Amino acid sequence: MELNYYLVDVFTNTPFSGAQIAVFPDAKLASQQDRERIANELNLRETVFITHNNSPSQYQLKVQTPHQETTVGAHTSIAATYALAKSGALKLNRSTPLRLQNNENEQTVYIAHKDGEIKQTLLTSTITPKTDRFTPTPEELAEILGIAPGQLANKPYQPLTISCDSAYLIVPVKSLKAVIDARFNYQAWSTSAAPSTLTQEILLFSTETEQQLPDFHLRLLGPSIGHHEDPPVGACTPAFAAYLCAHDHIKQGTHVFAVERGLAQARQSILHMEMDNRQEETLTVRVGGSAVFTGEGKIHI
Repeated sequence: MELNYYLVDVFTNTPFSGAQIAVFPDAKLASQQDRERIANELNLRETVFITHNNSPSQYQLKVQTPHQETTVGAHTSIAATYALAKSGALKLNRSTPLRLQNNENEQTVYIAHKDGEIKQTLLTSTITPKTDRFTPTPEELAEILGIAPGQLANKPYQPLTISCDSAYLIVPVKSLKAVIDARFNYQAWSTSAAPSTLTQEILLFSTETEQQLPDFHLRLLGPSIGHHEDPPVGACTPAFAAYLCAHDHIKQGTHVFAVERGLAQARQSILHMEMDNRQEETLTVRVGGSAVFTGEGKIHI
């Protein structure tokens, strides 16, 4: 059996930047074992396998790391959208929104295009976040992150645990340098109050950014993330939107932000994020960005 795939760099207009994703636009013949073997062979952070549903505007996604199946994030959904258009399965003259399903979850994708090419995608989802104000102490957080306690910020944002599809301990720091210099300390994590929050990842951020456009610089850290890794943050942007709405100075209404991940010389991503803060139980979040193709190939299994 032969399967075609594309390499897509997401949240960037520059090849070899952003989040690198492999996408198989027609993987209906691939079994779970096939997907695991292929993802391990390509050895990218995430590989997307797409199955066409009966409706021309609905597709089922499976996302595989080299080690396990994982949930869909904004970066993988955007990569899938671009690959579907590149393969010809998605006709860009249609106005119907694209619906991407992952197990029980569904995302709606709106596509801006011109002359047969996608210019930007925007994913919308409605979440029911849970906020927990119990977090490790500042001293514990500083030790977990390997930074000085004075680098932690408490105004206008404070550490919170936010749960939607996954739980994130979200921690503000004062500078971009603190974000870059942070190194996860597993021993400090395991002996702190952090494991009792049921989070497996810390979302560290600052309002100081490298580029002028973004409002925030984000970085994920955790026990399953290497010391020098800076993984994609698309999957955690809904939780970050809920985090922002948990603060009183974020007033009711629609808010638009740009989010930066990584540095310019190391696969930097720029994400567009919108949220409708109605101070209700549910929150509507829209995450978007552009992508570029860097390659395509065939896998024989």
